[in-house]
Amino acid sequence: MVAGKGMGRRGRAGALGLLGVLGLTGCGGGFEVPWAEEASPSPTASVSTAPIPDYWISPPPPRNPTRTSTEACGGGDPFDPDAVLALTPGGPAYAGPGVHPVVLYETHTLAQDYGSDEPVVPEGWLAAPGEAQLVVCEYEDDAFVSETVGTCEYAGGSWIGDGTARVESMRYVYRVFEARTGELVDEFTLDGTSSPEETCPDSAYHPTVFFQYVEREALTERLRPLVEGTAGE
Repeated sequence: MVAGKGMGRRGRAGALGLLGVLGLTGCGGGFEVPWAEEASPSPTASVSTAPIPDYWISPPPPRNPTRTSTEACGGGDPFDPDAVLALTPGGPAYAGPGVHPVVLYETHTLAQDYGSDEPVVPEGWLAAPGEAQLVVCEYEDDAFVSETVGTCEYAGGSWIGDGTARVESMRYVYRVFEARTGELVDEFTLDGTSSPEETCPDSAYHPTVFFQYVEREALTERLRPLVEGTAGE
């Protein structure tokens, strides 16, 4: 058994020696090792193609970047004509026949006191800010002196507020600007004509006073020539 192990070690050494000789001979004379296998190319590393989560992808910029309603309406209320900026400098021009899409902005604090029938325009006139041709800005008329025209009764308990809310008259100023340039197209005033029942919301927290608003029919008819007519006429 011992001799067998020794022969194994010598046989291995002899084989290594032969390989060494063959290797040296191959360098000089191009001798090929008969049992050497041709090297196979390294396998290509796989690359993960997992989809990128949607929240990693930034949304595309809007087609026509827009400014805020405050910028487009000259600072809001009070109005500053020098502060008016074009709502959509890259948007469509106010030109040609109608319909000329509009956006309506209420710049005054009274807007939060409107009831369910606050002034709006027909849906066919409305547009996303980036597609509007006209900007309609509504302001409280600071020169108007309001008076009480009615009351509303509320019974909500001590937590909500019982009592009587006054309904006051109000007049509003409307300025219409071209969305692309910020140029003034028209300016007019309209009186609030909503009844006390229309003016007061169904519920209110400690109600005190609400102001009449311009009803949609009156605003629609006043704007119709600008929106549905030919621009500039």
